[in-house]
Amino acid sequence: MNKKKNFEEFKFESIIGMGCTANLVHSTKLPPTQYRRAWGAIYDCGFPIVPNDHWLFGSLNVMKSHSTHWQLGRLTRKYGRTYGLIQGCHPTIVTSDPEIDPSSSHPDTTYEVHEFAARGERWKRIRSLTSKAISNENLRKLFYVMQDSVNRFIMDLENEIIDVKALDLHPYAFYTIIHFWKLSRFQKLTFDIISRCCIGRPYSCQQDDPNLKLLLKKFSPLQRCLPDLKWISLMCAKLCLRFRAAFHLDVDPLVTYTDYLRRDRSSFLYFMKCVEDERWNGWTVNADEPCDFSAMKIIQKLTPGEIINQCRFLTLAGFDTTANTAAYLIYLLAKNPMEQEKLYQEIAVLDEITFDSVQRLSYLHCAIMETLRLFPHASLLQSRTCVKQCKIGPYTFKENVGVIFDTWSLHYDQEIWGNDVKQFKPDRFLNCATIQKKNWMAFGAGPRQCIGMRFAMLEIKIIICSLLKKFRFHKTENMSEFYMQ
Repeated sequence: MNKKKNFEEFKFESIIGMGCTANLVHSTKLPPTQYRRAWGAIYDCGFPIVPNDHWLFGSLNVMKSHSTHWQLGRLTRKYGRTYGLIQGCHPTIVTSDPEIDPSSSHPDTTYEVHEFAARGERWKRIRSLTSKAISNENLRKLFYVMQDSVNRFIMDLENEIIDVKALDLHPYAFYTIIHFWKLSRFQKLTFDIISRCCIGRPYSCQQDDPNLKLLLKKFSPLQRCLPDLKWISLMCAKLCLRFRAAFHLDVDPLVTYTDYLRRDRSSFLYFMKCVEDERWNGWTVNADEPCDFSAMKIIQKLTPGEIINQCRFLTLAGFDTTANTAAYLIYLLAKNPMEQEKLYQEIAVLDEITFDSVQRLSYLHCAIMETLRLFPHASLLQSRTCVKQCKIGPYTFKENVGVIFDTWSLHYDQEIWGNDVKQFKPDRFLNCATIQKKNWMAFGAGPRQCIGMRFAMLEIKIIICSLLKKFRFHKTENMSEFYMQ
């Protein structure tokens, strides 16, 4: 046990040391060469360019802070809907124009890749095969698994509420480099649900789940210290895996975990295992090149590495974002008792919470959409890389330039949403105008829209229905406020 602990400490210290050294060496090369390339990639393209805040890091402080969405809103008001800036040495275009989507997501041509990192033919294959696991038909089968986890969550709340006047469902905590995550009740619940639905865990576990802590270690501390050097983190992770294999240490624990679990016939893992082929290497042939998706024949195969990484991706993407959305909605209902009462009246008529009954709750659906309009907290993941120079409207997008969608500015545009844009009004989605539907992008837009949108919406509906059947939400005296800047 001590040897394993010492190895983990050595690994962390070595990674940080290597990262700092590489950052120093890499930085000395930036000004004369890569900065000129970065400026050339966005210069004279039809949009304004934000002046650098730092001679070396450019506008990296804007893109790598906790207030990035507010800072992008400030820049949008100053420079317009589309503008360019430099992230370290990376040319980037920021836009809140829904018509602009020049490309695919950031590429990763390594063997073990998931849908979010893949592109071209490989992305289409992984996306299509994963979509079958998250189809409406399969979600209907998984509904009772989700409901069972939520029922256990409600039972725990009922037991705790006896001894206290108020419960903190989703505390906000600052993180340190190593211990950066203080898990909330909602996070434990949503991880329990995604573990059972994605990987097929046969039981519910919402207290001290060791696999949740295991998964959170996949967030590299190096990326938080030196966020512009992600490639070093990936390189060190691969070296550590080879080192473990050479000395017969534990392999990737998630691989062992997924192999151990029961193959539930409705879990996402089961669907992917059905098309697994460990000998197939067809993904290497033009897998990441631009292609015509409409004429493409989808090969019904996934490699073991793709399955493992797709499970990891779906698990990471599917628990924290859903927990945050549920927490924001509860917060808004506590602040707006009239809307809470209206939602309660809609839910109260349900004799039983079923897959079909929650789909008919129109006001609940609107409340979730309004929450995600006000807090599109995963919006910065909607980034693209231009794979080929193109022109969209008056703007030129050069090859390999990054594109980030400023969803917050779009969701707070008074010309689209009206003068009450900062208020929580679910009714605005009951008779939503075409322009509003087009500009609601909480889950992204286009072919790369979030694949788990239906799963997340169903999960949140079950959680809110079950909670409002039992409890009411009220503001406490010390409850913090979120200010829409």
